[in-house]
Amino acid sequence: GGADEDRQRWNHLCLEQLLQKKMERRLLRSLVPSSIGKRLCAGEQIVADRHENATVLFIYVDQYEETLLSCGTTRTIRWLNEIFCKFDKVLGSKSNVIKVETNSNFYLAVSGITRTADTGQTTLRARAEELHSQGMEQCVLSAIRMISGAHEIKRPNKKPTSLRVGLSSGPLSSGVVGNAHPRFSIFGDTVNTASRMASSSEVSVKWRPVIHMSASSECLLTTAFIQRMDMMGWRLGARGHGMEIKGKGIMQTYTLTMVRDKVAKQDSH
Repeated sequence: GGADEDRQRWNHLCLEQLLQKKMERRLLRSLVPSSIGKRLCAGEQIVADRHENATVLFIYVDQYEETLLSCGTTRTIRWLNEIFCKFDKVLGSKSNVIKVETNSNFYLAVSGITRTADTGQTTLRARAEELHSQGMEQCVLSAIRMISGAHEIKRPNKKPTSLRVGLSSGPLSSGVVGNAHPRFSIFGDTVNTASRMASSSEVSVKWRPVIHMSASSECLLTTAFIQRMDMMGWRLGARGHGMEIKGKGIMQTYTLTMVRDKVAKQDSH
């Protein structure tokens, strides 16, 4: 009797602790990338890293403030949540492009910061550059799928969703900030430039999706990748002869634009 009850109580306690740990791990996974989560679980107090070969993807949901004013908070949040859930699904757990954060109307992701991508001193320079190119190309492919997903979603006023998408590549720092509510963050000029690329981008709409990027990202795209994009109807080109970017001065930037849909539209008229 008593021994059996004690054993049952003990088993129940063990199961509760196991479930608690599982929930904690799941929560940690949703807050920080898995590689960072493992280090925190292993007892590492301060997680701060430098990455030389990263690419930052910034996506702004356009018409956010107007939608908020005309459609109210609840409907606007529901709309944003639907978009960001689509984005999360694109990145998934297997992607080398990692979600960093969402805040009001922007979504921030990065490639090139996992331990495998971070080659450090041990790998030849050529291999590091190859991995950097791959990370950039993965960001482009993810962005294309995210744009496509968002364009399927209507705004609360039934108008189409539009985005501003920006990419920039280069060095950055990452770390877990805060004790009470730890948050994984990325810092540096590359992050700021990606944000500027998004905010100064042409609007990406269903019939003309566009990705705006800095020269540091454009130069990472291989000829084979550009040809592959071309076959899919995406054209890479310089955006004018340089443009004024807030806080940066004149920068030569580039756009990757879907033109096949446009041609099809013209043919149908």
